Amino acid sequence: MAKQTKLTKRSVNRVARELKILLGKIVNQENIYQLQNISGNLDSLRNISGDLKKKTDKIIKDSSYSPPFLQTIKSRKEDMKYYIDRLEDSIKRFSNRRITTENLESALIYLLDNYDYVSFSDHTLTVRTDDIFVQHDGKNVGFGPFDVKLDLVVYNKCIENMFTCKALNPILRDNHEHPNLSRYNNSSENDRNRLCTGEGKDALGLTLIQGRIGDFFDMVQQILKTDSGHPFKDIYDWM
Repeated sequence: MAKQTKLTKRSVNRVARELKILLGKIVNQENIYQLQNISGNLDSLRNISGDLKKKTDKIIKDSSYSPPFLQTIKSRKEDMKYYIDRLEDSIKRFSNRRITTENLESALIYLLDNYDYVSFSDHTLTVRTDDIFVQHDGKNVGFGPFDVKLDLVVYNKCIENMFTCKALNPILRDNHEHPNLSRYNNSSENDRNRLCTGEGKDALGLTLIQGRIGDFFDMVQQILKTDSGHPFKDIYDWM
């Protein structure tokens, strides 16, 4: 396992350039996935639209239909064109999506200014959270700081599989370090210290696709501080 190198403002540009390459690969994979879905929907919609156009044109020419009905048909025809145009715009948007070194530099400086410890080694970016307190039933339950390790090589459609949260001074309850974390000693290494992100999953994934790594770690820290129903272990075990 490579030694973690603490990030400094002098090394920000170098790390930002490395992150751009890693995140660029993630964006490319996501673009391919999204473009495949969009292109498939667009092809289907075009086929439907072509068939619909022939039928609507025939109906519109038929004077036996009432004006309100004909107006509805024209409206449906316009709706179909709108959706096709929107899908074509989406294809252009995904094709042109880019992450800049400058934005990543700003994000890294933000992390250095707002977190006590930030390190980068090979493809893993580590950020140490503040002391984590979860408020429950009017009480603050403390868990201490966590190291959040984001692996930028293990791209997965499930964002929860790309990072882990490890307590510096774990307070274990049935091998859990936090109510929202899977066991630290699960037989499968891929299932250890995984954070249940709940409804924040899509938003969290979007931060990486857009290169907003500062927002990524802010969100993870906030989820650790949130009383979110204790998906892995009841918080009362720490009270």
